[in-house]
Amino acid sequence: MEVAHDEDKARIHQWDGKLIREWELLRFREGVDPATVEFDPGYAPEAARSYARFTAMREAGTLPAGVRFQVCLPTPMAVGYWFVSPSCRPDFFAAYERAFKADLAKICAAIPPDDLAIQWDVCQEVLAWEGYFPNRPPSYKQDITAMLARLGNAVPEPAELGYHLCYGTPKDEHVVMPTDLANTVEITHGFVAGLERSLQFVHVPAPKHRDDAAYYAPLADLRLPEGCELYLGVIHHDDREGDRRRIAAASRT
Repeated sequence: MEVAHDEDKARIHQWDGKLIREWELLRFREGVDPATVEFDPGYAPEAARSYARFTAMREAGTLPAGVRFQVCLPTPMAVGYWFVSPSCRPDFFAAYERAFKADLAKICAAIPPDDLAIQWDVCQEVLAWEGYFPNRPPSYKQDITAMLARLGNAVPEPAELGYHLCYGTPKDEHVVMPTDLANTVEITHGFVAGLERSLQFVHVPAPKHRDDAAYYAPLADLRLPEGCELYLGVIHHDDREGDRRRIAAASRT
């Protein structure tokens, strides 16, 4: 790939308009066939090394028996929306999805699936849903939910599967301040419809100041597969009173 010097830079603005970071985008070099490109995300060797430490700690009693080893992975869209030119994103998404599936297969070969949990971290997809990126394609909803389902289906059972939906906090402030949980509910329904395996958990965010019923109200429409748990990000650092208010508001839904 090469730096797209002649294209607009990527810029991250947080919810209040403050510019946090900017950088130049990448694109495939002229003459390169993206279908032949092989990326190496590099998560598999790190997961294997971490699992060795995990099992040693569990055997020593530092970690309780029965706790699974969780590997959290970004999606191809997480990389593509931030760092790749819109002119070649579809080709990049396809190439990086192949790469992540290959890396995932290596992880599952190194770690027994019955001792493993895979979490797909879903941020840029949520931001795209919110209209944050100026060049999202008309088919963005179908593109997002279809890829998330494919990534989930690539996780072999009995490994556990979960999704973490978020709005990004690069400077401890949301990139987009959500109105409520309606979009995360819609996204979840979209990828759940395409899953061909069991789903163990979904995590959705709760901004620190949102202890009102309106924010959590869309959860009343959430339909999850049997056995799937919903986790709410209502616990914030050093805010026990706020934690109690957010928990109470969510519990009333």
